[in-house]
Amino acid sequence: MSASNEIATGSRCPGWVKLLLILSLAANLAVAGVVIGHKFRGDHRPDRRGADRVTEWIINLVPEERQEFAREQLSDLPSRLESERAARMAHLPRIVAAMTAEPFDPATLDAALAAMSDRHILRQSVISLLDALTPAERAEFAENFSRKLDSREKKGGA
Repeated sequence: MSASNEIATGSRCPGWVKLLLILSLAANLAVAGVVIGHKFRGDHRPDRRGADRVTEWIINLVPEERQEFAREQLSDLPSRLESERAARMAHLPRIVAAMTAEPFDPATLDAALAAMSDRHILRQSVISLLDALTPAERAEFAENFSRKLDSREKKGGA
């Protein structure tokens, strides 16, 4: 059989292999489409969780004309929150020990949980930001804060 005759008749590949190759190609194209779509989508919002998300949420509460000021005020907040988070996570062994202690002491567990949940840096950053705003700007911040909380409650929390 000549090479041109072999090409004309096609290879002797089982149908299930062809189907598998087509499905694999389709899956790869779908993944590539999602990645490319995400890359070129216009709303590069921070992750749902994390220090950048928290910082951006706070900045969006500030009146629009002062958001650049707030962004400058809070520029180091994400890195400080990440450091604080690492320190809070260091409390996990103490919490686990308090949970499994015999006899169980609720006060010890409460103290361990309280130490882990302290968000001193976030509180201080928000207080400092609000201190730098005018009374009218603080009122708008509070209104935006209330509105966001109300909308979250209507959505079912989160």
